[in-house]
Amino acid sequence: MIVTKNHIIPILLFVFYTVGIIGISIPQFRLQVIGLTPLNLLLTAFLMLWGMNGLSMKVFYAILFSFLIGYTIEVFGVASGILFGEYNYGKPLGWKFLDVPVIIGVNWLILSFSSLGFIGKFIINPWLKVVFASLLMVALDILIEPVAIHLDFWTWAETDVPFQNYLMWFIAALGINSIVCFLVKEIDFKTSAFVFLSQVYFFTFLNLTI
Repeated sequence: MIVTKNHIIPILLFVFYTVGIIGISIPQFRLQVIGLTPLNLLLTAFLMLWGMNGLSMKVFYAILFSFLIGYTIEVFGVASGILFGEYNYGKPLGWKFLDVPVIIGVNWLILSFSSLGFIGKFIINPWLKVVFASLLMVALDILIEPVAIHLDFWTWAETDVPFQNYLMWFIAALGINSIVCFLVKEIDFKTSAFVFLSQVYFFTFLNLTI
C-alpha cells in the first residue's frame, strides 16, 4: 500500500489531539501539555494547508486575510470589550501582541478553512456555504468555551459567556469565510473533515474529563 498524505494527516492529528487529551486530563502533566498549545495549532495549520491541492497566490491571500482579520477583530475585542464582551487572554496561548496571543490568528485560519472545506462537500451554493460554515464555527465555539475558560486560555468578566460572544463569532466568521470562499473555490474535504472533527474530538473529551 502506498502511504499518502491522506493517510498521514489523520494519523498525526489523532496522535496530537489524543496526547493532548491524555496529558491535560492528568494533573501532573497538565501545565506542560497546555504550554504546547501554540505548537499544536501551528502543526494543525500546517497539516490543513498541506492537505490542500496546491498553494496558489489566491490561497496565500486567503491565509493572510483570515489570519489578519481574525487577529485584528480579537485585538479590538479585547481592547474595547464591545465586540465579544469583556474578556482577557491568559498565558497558555503564548506570546501576545496588543494583549492578544498571535496564535489566535492561526486558530481563525484553521477554523475558517476546515469549516468551509467540510461543509463544501454538502453545499455548493457559495453564500449558503459561508453561512453554514459560520454556524459550524459558532457550534464549535460553544464546545470550546468551557474548556478554554477552565484551562485559562481566556477569562470572561461575566460569570457566564455572554450571548454577544457567539453573535460576534458568527459575524466575524461570516466576514472571514466570505473572503476565503471568494478566493479559494474548493478546499479539500477529507483534510477539512479530519481537522474540524479533531477539534470536536478534543474539546468533547476534555469537557467530559476535566
